[in-house]
Amino acid sequence: MASHILEDVRKPLTWDGVCSRLMDTFTGGAFLAGLGLHVGANNFVLGILASLPILAQVIQLPALALLLSIKDRRRAVVTACAVARSLLAVIALLLVVTPGTLTPWLLTALLGANALLVVVATAAWNWWI
Repeated sequence: MASHILEDVRKPLTWDGVCSRLMDTFTGGAFLAGLGLHVGANNFVLGILASLPILAQVIQLPALALLLSIKDRRRAVVTACAVARSLLAVIALLLVVTPGTLTPWLLTALLGANALLVVVATAAWNWWI
């Protein structure tokens, strides 16, 4: 019985891990540098883009203060993730639908907001689980 329950949990967690790694791959590293260069970012902006996930960690304490007042952690996770992923969709739409409108600073702002929301979602997820 216990092994059946473990298998039921293991498969979704494995897929969550796979999807998380894919998201990290497509929103960081060489893909992020290439996107930055595509929109005309200079070395300074590329450095900011690369450091956004680390810089966003400063919001952990305010996020915890916010989460103390929110009783439904699941809703906090889903909402923060949905908005964060929506910002990535906005970036994709700007690239495809209106080429040339995504400036390096707009990209930085959208990815910065995404990084902040991911920190909030991660804090809520850790607290929820």
